[in-house]
Amino acid sequence: MDALRKGEIDPAELAGLESAERRERMAKIVGEENAADVNALFESKLLLKDQQRGMASWGMQVAGL
Repeated sequence: MDALRKGEIDPAELAGLESAERRERMAKIVGEENAADVNALFESKLLLKDQQRGMASWGMQVAGL
């Protein structure tokens, strides 16, 4: 995901948003049909004890790295 690599998406900022707000922002980047899945993956990583590692993992999975 180019937006993540370019720094247009801030995972820490996304973490502070409500789920619906996150989906709305993600829909602008990944499209409506993918926004729910990308958000669900992000939220699953937020539940990890080490959130920083979880966000990095999310970014790598979404970016295809």
